[in-house]
Amino acid sequence: MQDRPEFVGESLMTDIVMLHIQLILIFLAIVLLILYLKKKGVFSDDYREVFDRLVTELVFPVVIFSGLLTRDFSFEWIFQSAILMVAIFLCGIIAYAGCRLLGLSRKKTGTIVLISSFGSTTTFSAPLVGAYYGTQSMAFSEVMIEGLVGVAVPFSLFGILVAAYFGRDEGSCESFYDVFKKFLISPVLIALLLGIIISVILPVAFPEAKAIFDGLFVGVFSVIGESLELLILASLAFMLKPQGLREILSLTLLVFSVKMILQPLFVIFGAGLAGFSEVSCGILLLLALAPSGAIALVYADRYGCDGSLGAGIVIATYLLSMLTFPLAAGFLF
Repeated sequence: MQDRPEFVGESLMTDIVMLHIQLILIFLAIVLLILYLKKKGVFSDDYREVFDRLVTELVFPVVIFSGLLTRDFSFEWIFQSAILMVAIFLCGIIAYAGCRLLGLSRKKTGTIVLISSFGSTTTFSAPLVGAYYGTQSMAFSEVMIEGLVGVAVPFSLFGILVAAYFGRDEGSCESFYDVFKKFLISPVLIALLLGIIISVILPVAFPEAKAIFDGLFVGVFSVIGESLELLILASLAFMLKPQGLREILSLTLLVFSVKMILQPLFVIFGAGLAGFSEVSCGILLLLALAPSGAIALVYADRYGCDGSLGAGIVIATYLLSMLTFPLAAGFLF
């Protein structure tokens, strides 16, 4: 693992903080633009399901598949990702307990559990590491792999199952087994399994197979993947609806406390206990500090959870990260 770049004064850290704020403002501007176009009649509420389906059944599965195809995996990074997975799992349990104490409905609980556990790692963490270390550095490769293995893969396996389970209608007789059968044919699970087979298993038997698939698909998939952020933010904009102020404030506090305070603390404790390098600890912490993941909210909405409740909370975590990230920047960089 490479060391940090040579210190060049406070300006570099200031630039990183400003980049983070710039990213937040760009995403908020896109949401506002979609809302403006909706008000002008360019879009209607009917587009909400269209955007949800594009994200969940095409673009995100493509991103998972191409990410597995194009990344070189290191056992060390996979082991480090396990710390993040454990932190996500613990946050999910704590968020669920908080929802039970507040007496939330099943659909609201599903939304809160997902956005309290999974963050916008690729959106916020990767650009900051790339700006500090360079996009050709080992640190950038590490943050991409750990974001994929530590967040995207467990979300593909468990997050979507949580969304499907809690998204059932109240009083539904649909069992967990019925939900699990639907999960087994979900596009993202299929993409995950195919990606593992082609990138990890197939090259052992056919060493040239990966190069063939790279040549055929990676270029096309990279173009599709570029649309992910725009589609997610469009979906987020369509979910925004007026909500009760007291409920939004209390649930924002719950999500913020779990996702942006407890999750980083769990990661710091686990990484320190495992004796990871300073750079690796910083990268894991940066992944944990990311605000709530809009992709988690889109999947919650797609599978029947209360997406409208979560939209304002996700945006609130974006805004709150402009306060928490500068406080952590000195430790990270």
